Amino acid sequence: GYFSKILEYLPQQNSFILGDFNHDLHNLKSVDTQKYEETVLSYNYCPLISVSTHCRPNCCETCIDNILTNSSENVVISGTLEFEINNHSPVFQISNYPSPPQKLEEKITIHYDYSNNNLDRYKSDIEVSLARASMDESLTSIGDFMAILQASVDRTCKLATPKTTKRNTINNPWITHGIIISINKKDQLYSEYRKAKKKNASNISEIYETYNCYLKNLRKTIDLAKKSHIKNLFCQYQNDSKKTWQVIN
Repeated sequence: GYFSKILEYLPQQNSFILGDFNHDLHNLKSVDTQKYEETVLSYNYCPLISVSTHCRPNCCETCIDNILTNSSENVVISGTLEFEINNHSPVFQISNYPSPPQKLEEKITIHYDYSNNNLDRYKSDIEVSLARASMDESLTSIGDFMAILQASVDRTCKLATPKTTKRNTINNPWITHGIIISINKKDQLYSEYRKAKKKNASNISEIYETYNCYLKNLRKTIDLAKKSHIKNLFCQYQNDSKKTWQVIN
């Protein structure tokens, strides 16, 4: 299959494949798992993770996230981290040879949070501010008007402490400010689920379903935004083969 072809074309040394393979190594009776292990071992690869990596409410723990390598002799340590991301425990490995230098991603600083709550506060604040300025006749120029608008935005939307993020229009042009707000909301829902899980709350299933449903919709939104961005680029550069290949690469 495709997985065998991937293993066949990769370098015979110092290759690592990691991800959610959806084959539970703890389920030794599964025919699919047996075939998966046979394929991995036949190409001189071995899994570095043997503990449970995935758990959902009312489900058995499974070992489906892994790191496969054909250079296990170079691995110093491997395992999972204690905190979970979307019910998956992060997996890691450390090798005894230096990794290639990575290009630092440019970060941006966010000074304002235009969430729905803040925008509602802004609407109320600007109405009061403009009414007050009209009554005392202090609104005499466009400059006065712009100053009132800016002051209202600062009162209602400006962050007390600016935030730095790598989600920006340079690294991910399709990640809009609205999507960033949704990502923060997703993180908040996951935090609530983790707290409920620790407390063994009676409504943990409902909390999880709320989080899981929001996560699925967010993934669809980001995927559609990315596809739309790439489609627009192809349309923009349809007569420029050089830039078209830059988009592909």
